[in-house]
Amino acid sequence: LTSEELERIFSQPDLATPEGLRDRAVLETLYGTGIRAKELVRLERYDLDMAGGTLLVREGKGGRDRVVPIGERAIHWIGRYLDEARSRLELDADDPALFVLRDGGAEPQRCLSTLVARYLARAGIARQGRCHLFRHTMATHMLENGADTRYIQEILGHALLTTTQIYTRVAIPKLKAIHTTSHPADAAAPPGGRMRSWGARVMSPEEVEQVLSQPDVATPEGLRDRAMLELLYATGMRARELLALEPGDIESGSV
Repeated sequence: LTSEELERIFSQPDLATPEGLRDRAVLETLYGTGIRAKELVRLERYDLDMAGGTLLVREGKGGRDRVVPIGERAIHWIGRYLDEARSRLELDADDPALFVLRDGGAEPQRCLSTLVARYLARAGIARQGRCHLFRHTMATHMLENGADTRYIQEILGHALLTTTQIYTRVAIPKLKAIHTTSHPADAAAPPGGRMRSWGARVMSPEEVEQVLSQPDVATPEGLRDRAMLELLYATGMRARELLALEPGDIESGSV
């Protein structure tokens, strides 16, 4: 989801009703924390530390507990929901659940899925995923804004970094744009002077051009070698990664 699409979704709940306040808080929490649907419905009131800006997620995937950060915006809407709406929705004053999600007698997770689908439809957004869409969007937006993948891994509760990397592949267009504006090979003209050097491990743009001009491009071997040298410089990939490439791995300006 783009930022504009998110705002369109957030604007759908009717804030004049307790259900609308609850739903706005739910949507903000899904995006603000990236937690799973089943994790959200398990939240209890005392899992939220409003002063510390954190949320305790109990028994996430694999049965692991974790603490995730939650921003001021989501906290604001949860606060409004707790102050103005929760007591009007609860059936049992002793119910510890943070979000009262039992509309029409439906189970909380089914109720959550239904309300998210409803607001996506009202906003005119035809996407798969429902609750998971907010999780994916949060991770992608954080990556695009410079967050380290390892921190995103901790927030999402992924046991393996490779799982997080799969989640964030959608950010490739943003990475491509950054590459285009910052990589000397993509600039209109090579920058003057030498690049910052770490000993003898960095070549100047002039040295790069000297190396690239060596293959005899009139021969198939020379064309192959020029392409490999250009790819090494343009992507910064390792030798073993280049050797493992297949024809279908290069597509739409990315590899």
